[in-house]
Amino acid sequence: MKTNTTTLASRSLEVLALAMIGEGVVGLLHPRRYSLFWKIGPTWLRHTTQTLAEHRDATRLMCAGEIAVGLWLALREIDEP
Repeated sequence: MKTNTTTLASRSLEVLALAMIGEGVVGLLHPRRYSLFWKIGPTWLRHTTQTLAEHRDATRLMCAGEIAVGLWLALREIDEP
């Protein structure tokens, strides 16, 4: 039986997984727009997002990885009956 803390942690991981999956799908469909959306913060981060916007295939590859990790997280949080 799960405690409230364990349930909260499990649900939090599941929400994170769903966000990762959704963000990854958007990045696959619109890699340039996705990259430039994150063009905020320190100079090194803005430079990185600009570089990713110029290299759409690299962005798509990273987003595919994000989807894979998100699916792995989501599936490991599912309780088996």
